[in-house]
Amino acid sequence: MAHVNCIILCLHVSVLSACNRALKDANKVISLASDWPKGYFRKGKALAGLKVCTLITHLFVVHCLPSVL
Repeated sequence: MAHVNCIILCLHVSVLSACNRALKDANKVISLASDWPKGYFRKGKALAGLKVCTLITHLFVVHCLPSVL
């Protein structure tokens, strides 16, 4: 059972690392093209992977929703 727990924890860390990398990439996109909603959308997805819900809501309402309406 301990071996299974180690595998699950390693996968969890791998996912968190991928989300952190995606967040850094999204921040770079936003710094290069702050008027492009897709950068904010990708940042929101990365934050969702990291479970940062309050900031996700703000990003979508302020930066993505206006481009859809």
